[in-house]
Amino acid sequence: MRKIFLTAALILCALSCIYAQSDNSSAKRVFNVKHKPTFVDNYSYKVFFLSNGIVYNLMDFKLSDKARNISQMAIQPGGANCAMLIQRTQQSKVEVYDTETTNKLIASIDNDSNPIALNYSPDGKTLAIGNEKNLVEFYDTKTHTQYRAINTGIAPNQIALSENNYYLAVSNGSNAEIWNLQLNSLRTTISSDAEITSITFSPDNSMFAVTSHNGNVKIYDTRSFNKTPLYSFEGMGNAKSAHFHPGSKYLGVVKDDKTILLQNVHNPNDVHEIISYNGGISNIRFIKDINNLDKEFALYSSKAGITMQQLSDLNPNYGQLLSERVSERMDEWMKMMEGESLEEYRIRVNEETRAQQMIIFENEIATEMAGDLIAAETITLGGFNTEKNLLTLDFGGMPSIALDVPQDELSSFSNTRNLKFENTIYGLNDKDEFEIIYTDVINVETGKIYTYNNLDRKPITFDDNFVPFEVIDQANMEQVKLERIKNSIVETAKTGKLISDNTRIDVNTQVLSDVDANGNRILNYKIDYKYQVDKKFSSKEDFPSGKYIITESNAAMSMLAIIKEAFASADFAQYIKPGKTVRIKINGSADAAPILNRINYNGCYGNFTNELIYKNGQLSNITVSKASGIKENDQLAFLRAMGVKDYIVNNISELNKMHCDYQYNVELANKTGGEYRRISVEFIFIDAIQK
Repeated sequence: MRKIFLTAALILCALSCIYAQSDNSSAKRVFNVKHKPTFVDNYSYKVFFLSNGIVYNLMDFKLSDKARNISQMAIQPGGANCAMLIQRTQQSKVEVYDTETTNKLIASIDNDSNPIALNYSPDGKTLAIGNEKNLVEFYDTKTHTQYRAINTGIAPNQIALSENNYYLAVSNGSNAEIWNLQLNSLRTTISSDAEITSITFSPDNSMFAVTSHNGNVKIYDTRSFNKTPLYSFEGMGNAKSAHFHPGSKYLGVVKDDKTILLQNVHNPNDVHEIISYNGGISNIRFIKDINNLDKEFALYSSKAGITMQQLSDLNPNYGQLLSERVSERMDEWMKMMEGESLEEYRIRVNEETRAQQMIIFENEIATEMAGDLIAAETITLGGFNTEKNLLTLDFGGMPSIALDVPQDELSSFSNTRNLKFENTIYGLNDKDEFEIIYTDVINVETGKIYTYNNLDRKPITFDDNFVPFEVIDQANMEQVKLERIKNSIVETAKTGKLISDNTRIDVNTQVLSDVDANGNRILNYKIDYKYQVDKKFSSKEDFPSGKYIITESNAAMSMLAIIKEAFASADFAQYIKPGKTVRIKINGSADAAPILNRINYNGCYGNFTNELIYKNGQLSNITVSKASGIKENDQLAFLRAMGVKDYIVNNISELNKMHCDYQYNVELANKTGGEYRRISVEFIFIDAIQK
């Protein structure tokens, strides 16, 4: 066996050359591989491709010298493994190989089911295998043992799973099925007027795309799964493959072997082309730069090799960003202010004022995001409605506006350079474009002001996701009780000289609107705990340098004591319901101080091999064991997070009756200092409150 992990380093070096050479959308690097690629897949910069039934990496190393006749392959999200569907005359099988080392077989799934399709779940925890018996079998990626199966109505030759693990999609021929994984029930069926070439979910779980051989692309809303598509596009060649861009705004579609279309799903006129003149394009994937998440690349195969092309002319998903920022501002506004009485709070925050405040925040944030768009526009005069005295002003890159202008004043508008815009407010439309919703237009020639006012339009963030006010009221009361618990434990810790005023612990409760796998509105209950320790006191009150055992941090133990006491009280114990799901997100962090000598790990939290984690927000994996010890800061941060899990499992036993979905987040600072060594934890109880 030989190590092949140098691929990522080589690619990073190549990409740095791209940045030095060009900063436009055509910047690209072609990896000239010896074998003609027919399919490419990746985890970040870890890229593998299929050629003549064999899987190679970008250095032309075979992942396995023995594996032949491979018809499908998939890289596990997180990057640890590669699953291969091996065609055999009598009986096909699936083999899983380690991606860091050649010929390292992790698992062989060989039974009488005759598999014909495979894919990983986006969280990397499940390998789904479809077979000729209309069965999809689900395997745990740690043990590669089967834990569930679904009898579908078709023998699936394509499989897709949604990011939130709500849906399984399968297709064969011109038919597709979407299954509700929460209920093991068929959610809907989709029939195409031609052979289905690909199926894929958007990263934000809101859309499901189906492409067919006649060049049609249909995108469905996953909440309703109405038979009528949310968006439809035609004329996309044979549309032989599709994949959503990470921002969920563009769909990459392979039109033919020379052309990839990046289609804005909201706006049919916003489409970008990627051309490979030598042909050979089979499919498309996307890569985020691990050092700069704002930089993205299209990854595709061609006769020339494997191409990574920088994408710099795609617009962000403004609607998604706007909704997130409005939600953050609203969450803060909805909290009771310090010193505010309950009566004062209910006067300030009610159903009417909440709706008004959301509109205010949306207009403010959209205007901040837009900047001074008018300054960059060429303004021309459009038509004039003689019945309503409306003069249209056209902008090159924005929708037009209509001003109320008396007919006898039209002549003063002949030179649009004399128009000055003030107090402009922007919004977003259903094409995810900025538009003017309010502005005062000053005609410098006459000094007159003409106002365009469309503020009463329906804001895009206003939908049916409002949490009932009485539920918010309840959460606010529980927030007060949680603060009391926190203050009591903090004072005890201070009395015992475990922490001081230099350690600040924050607790927060929140009700979140969500949907279940049937599209019904549900209410989740979120509680999060975090702390900060001033730099000069971090080594005494928090984790000392190189330490990871949870009891070595007085700040962390104080925070965990608050969690334990909170769940022991009736106010918060009510959300612990056997059989229900709680998502537990644990963040462990470390600073940038280099580990010069191996730190001994006593194995107190177990040994971990390719454990799935999120590293600085991106799915990854980590390995740490008693034998190998701690050599990297991400291992330290991970073990700090595992200390939290260990505490929860052993001290809040009631939670073990629930389905606990743990997510570990490793955060690495680029600076040194104890203030960057800490932990936090967030609990989200799913469908916890009945409306």
